[in-house]
Amino acid sequence: MTSLDSTVEPVIDLSDAPAVSDDTVLMVRDLRTEFGPPSDPIHAVRGVSFTLQRGGVLVLLGESGSGKSVTARSILGLYGPSARVSGQALIEGADLIGASERELQRLRGRHLALVPQDPSGALDPLRRIGSQLSEVLRHHGMTDKAGAEARGLELLDLVGIPDPRRVARSYPHQLSGGMRQRAAIAIAVSCQPAILLADEPTTALDVTVQAQILDLFSMLQRSLDMAILLVTHDVGVADQIGDQVAVMYAGRIVEQGPTAQVLDAPSHPYTQALLASLPQPGIARGALKAIPGRAVLAGEVVVGCPFAPRCAHSVAACSAAEPVLVAVGNHRSAACSNLEAVGVGAHR
Repeated sequence: MTSLDSTVEPVIDLSDAPAVSDDTVLMVRDLRTEFGPPSDPIHAVRGVSFTLQRGGVLVLLGESGSGKSVTARSILGLYGPSARVSGQALIEGADLIGASERELQRLRGRHLALVPQDPSGALDPLRRIGSQLSEVLRHHGMTDKAGAEARGLELLDLVGIPDPRRVARSYPHQLSGGMRQRAAIAIAVSCQPAILLADEPTTALDVTVQAQILDLFSMLQRSLDMAILLVTHDVGVADQIGDQVAVMYAGRIVEQGPTAQVLDAPSHPYTQALLASLPQPGIARGALKAIPGRAVLAGEVVVGCPFAPRCAHSVAACSAAEPVLVAVGNHRSAACSNLEAVGVGAHR
């Protein structure tokens, strides 16, 4: 694959930025996102913290409404004035939270990029795929017009599109859902960003195409040495691609650690209940275990553990104060006030 010119004007002044580990490409600290009026806010993300390592894959896992996508899009600054975002999101030591729109526009695509859930909504329906690829490359000063067209064909080939020239001349509506997603991925990786944020990238695809797209992500992550932050509600997707997993509930991370360890022996009662509700071989029709109650709504005021009303291990302490993440093993943590009763690392 042709090497791209990496000389580019610094996006943000890093002279006064706090130092981070050489292996850390993204550090998120106490990220909070609110919508609506300050007098009656909707708390979508409530104090999320994590790190993403160079070349690693971190999966944000949880049911719909848990705050996964809002977390990713808040990092990218995609909500603008419609949201109040606080905390820190450090990339190469520079804080994305509070950065100007001009700074963010120069950052997006070149340093971190988004693969959306619905490529049809991300691709311009009135422009050919090749033109949209060339625009990103030229916007970031990667190459001239002729070079951008040639590089666009290379990228379409890289993401597994069998006839790049035909697809480059095509409009989005002329492509299948899987091909549109591959084109969106080609655009996202066109400037070889250090971080790829993938927001439910396989939800709208059938199972066969989903597996192909996940294999594509793994290939790109290795060949381009990218870090991936992947948002999904699908435990199978997390198991297949994630090095690390952060389980989210009601806008918080309730458990995190190496994917294999967390999914094989979960420590938090929500993670245990989530995995227990999955279909398993030999379980009779209609015999699936459901989590009782309902999830916390984004606008609700939560005191204590948000999962307490649905938890079989809830005690008085659970409703008195919000639990914090504590170590439960090697590189693992969980936020629960009654871990002893739950059974830390209980196998499924």
